[in-house]
Amino acid sequence: MNELCIEIETMRFIPHRWLFRDDIDRILLPIIEKSSIYSLSIQKKVRFDLSSIDFIGNSSLGVSVSIAQDVKSIVVNCEDFDAFDEKAKNKKENNISPDIYNESSSLELVGRYISTDGQPRVFMVPIESVIANEKYGISLVNNIVYIGQSHKLKKRLQSHEKINRASAELGDDEELRLNFYEFRPSGLARGGVEGLKIGRFINELQQQYHSKSSKSYADFITLVERFMIYFYKPIYNVQHKKSKLNQDKKVKRLLLSRGINSISIGLGMNGDNWTFRSDCQAIDSENAVFDFQNPKLDFHLDF
Repeated sequence: MNELCIEIETMRFIPHRWLFRDDIDRILLPIIEKSSIYSLSIQKKVRFDLSSIDFIGNSSLGVSVSIAQDVKSIVVNCEDFDAFDEKAKNKKENNISPDIYNESSSLELVGRYISTDGQPRVFMVPIESVIANEKYGISLVNNIVYIGQSHKLKKRLQSHEKINRASAELGDDEELRLNFYEFRPSGLARGGVEGLKIGRFINELQQQYHSKSSKSYADFITLVERFMIYFYKPIYNVQHKKSKLNQDKKVKRLLLSRGINSISIGLGMNGDNWTFRSDCQAIDSENAVFDFQNPKLDFHLDF
């Protein structure tokens, strides 16, 4: 069997509310350079409980984190979050005891800790950093509601109809997240002349994929988008959810014409906070195979 393999290489996320920050250009720039596939997902709200803060020594603090109706206690090492903000760094400190500042909120803790050399320093702990770091054990399931691609991400995201609709339909304990993906193409090919041709095609795809500007890259992104939509069937996507992949024009031109007769997708990532699913997805798995020669099997596990 000649197979194209598609796996997530990296994934970054931002909360929906960040799209309207003054520094969104700085945040999006490294994401735009790497990602052209994104998804919208709904997750439970995660917030700090400011009433629960208790300093442990000079440079650690305990705090409770609410996850919808659940509560989890964590310990934060303030040195890991030494402030990158110049105004905060230059803040004059006369007190030499740890403290939490009034500008702290349920979304970000800001305060003072005492470094090992006895000097007061400022820390900032965004809730997103706690969510992203698996050592804090924040377990979240992200329900994917839309998948798309765009080469003008910032302009498209800030005026996106699906984003506005999803945001308006959130429950009180939910929030919207944007996930940006970079995928790695690889493949398996049998021997012979056909296998060599397929091997050269996949090797060319890998090389051009990293340039992000070639026609092969654009074609690859289009295929990934269609496969993800067909697999997850997100509620806000309209096209490609019920497509017959083996009859898709791009699949025929880019894959079937080259003798590639199956695809495998790997959508799983390590960590409890990277669980993605959709209520309508093809199978309850993050890894699946689609055989173009036997399309009735749909996406299935490869035994």
